[in-house]
Amino acid sequence: MENLSDRRIRPGGDDRYRQDRPYRQDRPDRQGSAGRSGAGRASGRQPQDGRYRQNTGQRRESGYHRETGYSEETRYRESAGYRRENGYSEDTRYREPAGFLRETGYNEDDRYRQDRKVISDLKRQERLRKRRQEIARMRRMVIGSVLLIVLVIILAIFGVKAIKAGKSGAKEAVNLAANETAAGLSGGQEGQTLPEGDGDPADSAADGQGDSVSGEASEAQAGSDAADGTDENSGEGGSSFVEKIPEDDTPGAFAVFADEGDVEEITDEAVESKYIALVSVDDGKIVAGRDYDVRMIPASMTKVLTLLVAAEHLTEADLDKTFEITQELTDYCYIHKFSVVGFMPGDTPTIRDLLYGMILESGADAAVGLAEYISGSQEAFVELMNKKLEELGISDTAHFTNCIGLYDENHYCTALDMAVIMKAAVENETCREYLSKHTYTTTPTQEHPEGITISNWFLRRIEDKDNHGLVECAKTGFVNESGYCAVSYQISNEGKKYICVTGDTYHTWVCIYDHMHMYQDFTQ
Repeated sequence: MENLSDRRIRPGGDDRYRQDRPYRQDRPDRQGSAGRSGAGRASGRQPQDGRYRQNTGQRRESGYHRETGYSEETRYRESAGYRRENGYSEDTRYREPAGFLRETGYNEDDRYRQDRKVISDLKRQERLRKRRQEIARMRRMVIGSVLLIVLVIILAIFGVKAIKAGKSGAKEAVNLAANETAAGLSGGQEGQTLPEGDGDPADSAADGQGDSVSGEASEAQAGSDAADGTDENSGEGGSSFVEKIPEDDTPGAFAVFADEGDVEEITDEAVESKYIALVSVDDGKIVAGRDYDVRMIPASMTKVLTLLVAAEHLTEADLDKTFEITQELTDYCYIHKFSVVGFMPGDTPTIRDLLYGMILESGADAAVGLAEYISGSQEAFVELMNKKLEELGISDTAHFTNCIGLYDENHYCTALDMAVIMKAAVENETCREYLSKHTYTTTPTQEHPEGITISNWFLRRIEDKDNHGLVECAKTGFVNESGYCAVSYQISNEGKKYICVTGDTYHTWVCIYDHMHMYQDFTQ
């Protein structure tokens, strides 16, 4: 094999071409190469540059190169000369496009920038499209909501009108039936109306016990409590006793307050209570009213009768005596969630404390304590209460089953009956003292060393209103079945005395304003 290390290559600009050229055998500085090359050919191996040597040998044999003076470098040199003459270089083909780009202000990044701009425009258009879709969707929702609200309002208006129309028709039908019954019966055997329950009595009682029986219940409970007491039969909530008492029966209350046919009908929509009676104590007349002879649930207005009966069975000496609050009594009030004064087991409040606590705070613990102190039990005391109703001449239309005002199907009276009870109470000096008190602090006990301060919130809230006189006495009430109710006693600016009874409204403040409107509109 040829030893490449023996080759001597002259330095020069065209060495790269000479390296590729085959070595000539006739060159004196390459003696011995032919032998080696021949040896290579003899051995059958072709040298690395055999292709060029064959071609060179052919050209040598033809004498073309010698005759024309042509060499391997000629075509490169001619091409290079051409390029030099024309100012052309190897990288001209690259420089020319670059110069063109520079002259036109175009560069390699332009197409990317243009692409980014296009993409940005597309994204912006997509955002705008989505926003327009969102606005259109919101517009459809708003329009639909407005239409729905309008529809609900229209249905509510027609529904209220239908309820009022049905209610009016039902009252007329009941009155007509009562008159026909009275005309068809003889010997004073007119049919008596029976109380209708509010569904299942057990369920109704449980609902009534689940809330405070006082009219001073928290205003925060107004909406939900009143809603719980809605009466499905009447459509307005409150009492389930909706039948009107036949006039031929002449209830005892009418013997106290006469209906001479000139009773003012209450048309003012500002007076919202379902049951209303305004009577003149001086004249013994019914001044104005609304369903005043229809049975209602008196709730804690019951405690006015409890106070009246207690005052008639207590002496002045009893007022300073004490009564020990028992665990059984507090558990009874706690289980039924009654309104309480706040006495604890072991406390020994005075009887005076119990009387004030029952009226001002509408405390069930005070009412039951009085009943046990006077009669030994609440049941025995209730018997005294019903006897008092007989004495007042209203036992045919009023009946009580407890001294607190807890809802019971057989615990009822009319607004006019309650006016009779209030009249008897304010004519009793002891009762009048407790019904007219605004605030009171109980005697100190071990659990309450500073006593318990209580208030008659009805009197405190109405005292600064324009009542056309002085509202001197009041007692409120509330259970689910009754709604908010109250009875008050007023002395007008002219010195005349009136009693107002309202029942079944949805808020304690509405109850207060109903009394205010009645005194403003109908008293002299």
